[in-house]
Amino acid sequence: MRSTVVKTFKGEVSGVLKSLLGLFFDPAGHDFKKAGITLKLPDGRPLTVYLSLDIVVADEAALHGLYTCKGSSGLKPCMLCQNIFNTQINRHIVESDVSGWSQYHDCTDTGKLELHTRATIDAIYRRLEAGLEYTRNGTFTGAYKELQVRLGWTYTPGSVMLCARARALCHPVDVAVHDWMHVFFVGGVFNVHMGYLMTEIKHLGVTYAMLNEYVSQWKWPATLASKLANPGGALASKRASSSWEAGSLKATASEAVSMMPILAHFFERLQFNTANADLKQHLGCMLLLVRVVELIMLSSRRRVDPDELQIASNMYLAKYKSLYGGLAMTTKFHVVLHFPIYLRKFKYLPNCWVLERKHKQPKRFSNEMRNTSGSWEASVAREVTNRHLAAFSSIRRCRTATLLEPVTNAPPPMLETLVAELGGAVEVWTSRSARINECERIGKGDMVLLHAEHGSRVVGEVVFIASVAVDELHTVICQVQLLEMSSLAGPRATKWRRSEALQIVDAGQVECAVVWAGEGSTITVLSPPVV
Repeated sequence: MRSTVVKTFKGEVSGVLKSLLGLFFDPAGHDFKKAGITLKLPDGRPLTVYLSLDIVVADEAALHGLYTCKGSSGLKPCMLCQNIFNTQINRHIVESDVSGWSQYHDCTDTGKLELHTRATIDAIYRRLEAGLEYTRNGTFTGAYKELQVRLGWTYTPGSVMLCARARALCHPVDVAVHDWMHVFFVGGVFNVHMGYLMTEIKHLGVTYAMLNEYVSQWKWPATLASKLANPGGALASKRASSSWEAGSLKATASEAVSMMPILAHFFERLQFNTANADLKQHLGCMLLLVRVVELIMLSSRRRVDPDELQIASNMYLAKYKSLYGGLAMTTKFHVVLHFPIYLRKFKYLPNCWVLERKHKQPKRFSNEMRNTSGSWEASVAREVTNRHLAAFSSIRRCRTATLLEPVTNAPPPMLETLVAELGGAVEVWTSRSARINECERIGKGDMVLLHAEHGSRVVGEVVFIASVAVDELHTVICQVQLLEMSSLAGPRATKWRRSEALQIVDAGQVECAVVWAGEGSTITVLSPPVV
């Protein structure tokens, strides 16, 4: 929704949320939580679906707008903590608190956080309402503005927090979650840390140019490489100059998260081979950060122990603070302490990757529109919906695997291989890519990790992907050229030799596509951190 539209709402974006809550959960009308909505399944059976608002995941700026808290630049930068104060605002609050209850946002121990409850935030708003004073021109007095600063929340007419029912439906202590993608990779912890790390080790000869040369040797899966366009772009000379100047890595979130495992392998090998104790300390700290991110990413695929994440987070933040100081920690570093808390509450850590990625489709149409005298939002919604429906119609699903953009004109060599392998007449569709499960996609030419007997794994290169029908049984398969393991290349990588062996495998045997490097008969394959 455009900002001009949002500004027409009383309470702006918080007012929009309040209105939406009223539409979905109207006690005097239709309440989706109690009445639900009845849907008809493809076989004609009815299904009643009930809705509740359990999680509000967003970046810090969006949470600030939705809940009208003071935000990251305020005296109290965390809306979920009672006792956290901004290091950048020097009021000597922490130093004056002999009890040790008050903490700056560079605190590195989750155990020292005093979290808000419904009662404490509700008390804050009772205090704001009781002390409400206006000047004659309708603006807040200086004393009232100071009260808002000290409490960390603002009195915003029309907002969610001033409506008892809306506040109860989406109370921040119950549902608010910081998006870890923004915390780490959008001007976030990883970007800032890379800036400090590179500044510290530049005199040892480790530069962005060196990293760019190393990263450029690696090959990403086809579906990811097409999005990155130029994998080494974030480290190339022009953008590296901006990174040096800003003291922070200038990279998109997709670029940063894609480079992270490669950089981790590079730093790990460098740490192992160097005799410089100072360099070991700085590289080890970055590897602690990578471990935190890997645990967070893994939480969406299997159970991660919140205690393990808390130990890793506290260890990382303490090490970072000891190396670079508290002033090197933005408020996003504080949010890292909240992820173990979120994990205990919600069992996994959601993110906004898919929402951010989908921005590209609306922009594809909205940026080209010139006549906005009609319904701009409706026009864009129609175009995007049509595109989604077209994409759905071009897939071929078989069990958990899905062939993307399939065609029926399979090449003769592929047909010959499949007839020889499966026997008899087969019905074949082929594609350059497929979704093999709810998390992973593979493409033609990708190096992939395969399940093997006795829990071991095998690497192979995808020759082709196809959906076949034999005796009414439909399945997605792929032919892979197998590789033979040669040796370990550190904790994060292995070396493999190419072979001539070809094998037809069910898509269910493929775990994921992998990142790899090498031009000859031997290649290096990174172990995926989230499988």
